[in-house]
Amino acid sequence: MIQDLTSGFSSQVHSIATLFTACLLGFLGLVTSCCNVPVFTAVIGYSGAVATEGKRNSLFIAASFFLLGVVITLLLTGLVFSLFGKLVISGIGQYWKIVAGILFIFWGLVTLQLLPVRVSLFKHNKQYSTNSFWSAMLFGIVLASSSTVCNAICNPIFSLTLGTAFLQNNVVWGSLILLMFGIGFGLPLALGMAGLSFGLQQISTRIDKISAYIKYGGGALLLIIGFYFLLTY
Repeated sequence: MIQDLTSGFSSQVHSIATLFTACLLGFLGLVTSCCNVPVFTAVIGYSGAVATEGKRNSLFIAASFFLLGVVITLLLTGLVFSLFGKLVISGIGQYWKIVAGILFIFWGLVTLQLLPVRVSLFKHNKQYSTNSFWSAMLFGIVLASSSTVCNAICNPIFSLTLGTAFLQNNVVWGSLILLMFGIGFGLPLALGMAGLSFGLQQISTRIDKISAYIKYGGGALLLIIGFYFLLTY
């Protein structure tokens, strides 16, 4: 079973279903982690600032640029992880499992709060410029960058997705996985910014009841995968 799971992470079979799954995981990664509560607050604050300035008609365009910023950030994240993975796998041969194992174990220990790693998520400043659509994209880039750092060490869904990109041994495909993940993560936020709220916070509140199970279950899974890589290299 574990062998099938790890083989799935590093599978060279490229399909539309994989990309759709990555998009779905992006949405689940957004609504199932307490790390993203400040994200909701920041997006609501930015949207309110734009509306207060009488630019409500521009919210849709601003939200589109915001989504673009989020997607660009996660695309570049996928590019970095998949490129690093390809270099490791190609450069050290079978020993890549040791690197992957250490990476997964690290993520698992941090997710389970067994390592004292702390990060501060970007907080929206009410004075943040809303004078142009480019500022909305910059806001998306800054928010996605800080959110990625936070989620990578406390959200097992994020960690598993990054690990999948690392294990692909294919820069283009690894980047596409994170691009679709970014769409799933950023689109609900962009819709919320545009005023098309569909109960995202309510969904997050309800799922928060099981978030601990997701967190600790995901952390345990990361540890299992990590030790499996180390024991089978």
